[in-house]
Amino acid sequence: MTALMALAAFGGDMRELDVDAAADGLRKAGYRVYRLPGKYSTLLAHPLDDFIEAHTEGDDSDKVIEAIFDEVNGIVDPYGGYCMECSVVERDHVPFVDIFAPEPLPVRK
Repeated sequence: MTALMALAAFGGDMRELDVDAAADGLRKAGYRVYRLPGKYSTLLAHPLDDFIEAHTEGDDSDKVIEAIFDEVNGIVDPYGGYCMECSVVERDHVPFVDIFAPEPLPVRK
């Protein structure tokens, strides 16, 4: 089994959002759900923007990854979300760090 992550974005200026309900729906579907930590909220374009990472395990085939993408999108869409990506992640993946962490400094030779 491979660690998989689906990233869902919620656009605060687009329509009514209910990120809590989307998170509940993902949990009911068997995902481990991680909400965007508050420390990243100042980096967002709109004050109501939000993100969820939904984690699960499965086969890393394109068919499985597409199915997870579609399932997550179907769960979050009614609540104002959109699944942006679904991909394999390392087992020690820390939610949101890859997206919001500052770029590493270049290595000098």
